[in-house]
Amino acid sequence: MMARDCQNLNFIEMILVKTDRYELKVIPKSDYIKKFYAMAANREFLYEYMDYVYDITLDTELFSVNKWIGMYNAGLGFEAGIYIKNEIAGMCGLRVDRLNDKAEIGYWLAKKYNGQGIMTDVVKNVLSIGFESYKLNKIIIETVDSNYKSQAIPKRLGFRFDGILRKDQKLHGEYRDLYVFSILKKEWEILYKDDI
Repeated sequence: MMARDCQNLNFIEMILVKTDRYELKVIPKSDYIKKFYAMAANREFLYEYMDYVYDITLDTELFSVNKWIGMYNAGLGFEAGIYIKNEIAGMCGLRVDRLNDKAEIGYWLAKKYNGQGIMTDVVKNVLSIGFESYKLNKIIIETVDSNYKSQAIPKRLGFRFDGILRKDQKLHGEYRDLYVFSILKKEWEILYKDDI
């Protein structure tokens, strides 16, 4: 099940993707505590590339979930939980730039689910939502220079390497390069025409 038309999305329809392995859905306000504990349980693992994880509190999670609900309702994308057996196993977001018909995807996944192809499948489904429902022209993924596992996802899905944003992200007190990958709608249509 996948949302098809951004104009017809409403917050009642929170499940964006449902497969045999996971559900991708906008996190309801009632699950902000679940989201907090999902990150808290993976802080040590996530800290390498998300140095703010130790600053997250229940209050900041509630604020974030409310912001994400507003973003979704405004048609500006989503930050969605990856639910596996009713547990939040990670997140994947699509942040839409309406002026330029493009968006950026960001994601994280709990350590115990890494290496199973889950995030690659989630991102593939988010591409479909972006190009079909949000009518985007381009989708971008940016990763820190040394995050090879994260870089493997856009490479696997046919993104092109656009270049390096030099010293663009401050991580652990040091400015790091970001690798930029993108895919255009016409490229996605060629690669995934059988899935459309």
